[in-house]
Amino acid sequence: MRQRYPWRGVHSEAVNDANGAKVALAGAGGRLPYTLEVRAFNDGVAFRHVIPGEGRRTPDEATAFVLPPGSTVWYHVFRGHYEGAWSCTSCTYLLLPWSFW
Repeated sequence: MRQRYPWRGVHSEAVNDANGAKVALAGAGGRLPYTLEVRAFNDGVAFRHVIPGEGRRTPDEATAFVLPPGSTVWYHVFRGHYEGAWSCTSCTYLLLPWSFW
């Protein structure tokens, strides 16, 4: 996927360059079919659950990731803005669950 659209700021055009997939899934017992959209960029990944229906709603969210011991992770604390100072460490040393919030 390669999208281009007008943008304000340093660049007048934003480029969204990624590979993506949509995976059809269903809840326990085949109830509530939904779609998992996944995108992989050169510097990260993203995903979202697309739930059919009308109106705005946010169901309970309990996404969890299990990383192999010793994996290297880059992270930052979300304090006031999404652009924080990034740190690199082994996932062994992170405080979980995200207790630094």
